[in-house]
Amino acid sequence: MKTSLTLLLLSAFATSVASADVTETIDETHPFAADGVIRVSNINGSVDITAWDQEEISVTAVKKGKTQSDLDRIEVIIEAQPDRLVIATKQERRPWWLWWKPGPKGSVRYTLRVPATVTLEKISTVNSNVAIDGVTGLVRANTVNGRVEAYGLAASATLTTVNGGTIAAFDRVPEDAHIKLSTVNGSCEVRLPAGVNARLDASTVNGSVRCDFPVAATKSTKKKVQGTLGDGGTAAIDLSTVNGSVSIRGN
Repeated sequence: MKTSLTLLLLSAFATSVASADVTETIDETHPFAADGVIRVSNINGSVDITAWDQEEISVTAVKKGKTQSDLDRIEVIIEAQPDRLVIATKQERRPWWLWWKPGPKGSVRYTLRVPATVTLEKISTVNSNVAIDGVTGLVRANTVNGRVEAYGLAASATLTTVNGGTIAAFDRVPEDAHIKLSTVNGSCEVRLPAGVNARLDASTVNGSVRCDFPVAATKSTKKKVQGTLGDGGTAAIDLSTVNGSVSIRGN
């Protein structure tokens, strides 16, 4: 009985070790202009971007695979220039004649620290979340299955997903800002400072629209609100979902 128990424990340990993920971490830091441009394209992994007060950019990429073979099929490409950073994840695809075999199982999680005034030209991932904090330049971010959240914004922003929610919190809304949040299955929420002036177009198909600000409405129903906030002006806020709620809230 004792021998059988020992063999069982050893077998369980071996199985646990065999199923453990294999990881690899890449760390890079580069000088970077305050008005630099950043693009990130990821597959199956989150992207987290936080502003700091350094004149440089820090990139940490954590690769993870089920096996070393899976890990070796994931390539992280980082092209850094003083005013432009491009990051891309590439996963080696199986040959077409092996279509019946499962593909590699792996992901990359990116963590970036950037000057606050950079432009996030395009931040995209699949099957995971995007989180941005403190970036005051232009922000464009999207995912397919996951959430997109951005805080401390002060310029135009476009946040989109398919299955997940979007949140954009603004410290300031410039006169020429264009704010767009959209999803299919999830909620859209924008948080605005007091005294904001903008044109508003918010809609949902299966859900409701809630606005904490007075609206001079040209159209107002449970599912759609169009009109102006404050004095209106040239700033535009477009919020849309199919299955979910839409909220316009104060900070």
